[in-house]
Amino acid sequence: MSGPCAVREGQPVETRLSALALARKVTVRVRRIPGTYPVLDALRRRSYSAGVVTVSDYDGTLRMELDLGEHMASQIFWFGYYSRDVLFAIERMLTPGSVFLDIGANIGEVSLFAAKRVGERGSVMAFEPVAETADRLRRNLALNGLRNVEVMEMGISDQVREQALYASAAKFQDGSRHDGLGTLYASGARSSPVATVKLTTLDALLSARPIARLDGIKLDIEGAELPALRGARQVLTRFRPWLVVEIGEETCAAAGYEPRDIFELLASLDYAGYLIGRKGKLRAAGSEAMGKWQNVLFTPRGRKTGDGRGLQ
Repeated sequence: MSGPCAVREGQPVETRLSALALARKVTVRVRRIPGTYPVLDALRRRSYSAGVVTVSDYDGTLRMELDLGEHMASQIFWFGYYSRDVLFAIERMLTPGSVFLDIGANIGEVSLFAAKRVGERGSVMAFEPVAETADRLRRNLALNGLRNVEVMEMGISDQVREQALYASAAKFQDGSRHDGLGTLYASGARSSPVATVKLTTLDALLSARPIARLDGIKLDIEGAELPALRGARQVLTRFRPWLVVEIGEETCAAAGYEPRDIFELLASLDYAGYLIGRKGKLRAAGSEAMGKWQNVLFTPRGRKTGDGRGLQ
């Protein structure tokens, strides 16, 4: 590795970590300036061999263990967040006491962020079916002593069963590992079976363990979003939670449906869709406005955000 975070052979660990921390303070701040991403990302790519580090200022006050060789974790380290725009949108919706489901929780970026905002009176259920990733999630929760997050080592779909999970055997396009790309639906790029995971439906799960409220759900499960929604009709009808759904043209195709099918299902349940833009700005839109990949906020018609803004 070379550049501002370079570590010479035999350099003490303390010096190495100090150099990384100093560089990170700069990149997290500079990243807020539009147009700086390409330069900063070049620096990020040089850090893949730096190993696992723990930061103490994720989202300002939280501790997080980050593997700098993994795509999402390295972006959190160097840029502050990976899902910045989604987090901006979610922040407006969460309030103290909220109950939130993070489906596709990975190492906990969204779960930790949400737990901090819902507080002790609220709760987060974090779904992560891959055992190794779920263990990383638990470590990040333990680092912060968070007791309002429950880790569910299972996936969400439209049936209760076990199913193979597929991933790519090759590195991600930027040269990193990308542990968040596991999918239930094999495709050309992701066709190597890496695990067998347990699946359930939200309707089955929440009927077996009743809850009094459900305010929001994040769905980022690489093509399984539509099956998960089909298996949650009772939950959506009863609680009317807002939803943040990642919709990718490629992952939808691998699962045998099109992005518009998600919009149509939720429209039948009287939900409206809003594309999530930079800093969480929302733009009302349907499936015709979708690109190759997009995060979409769906809300029951007439619902307002946490700051009182209407979304009609």
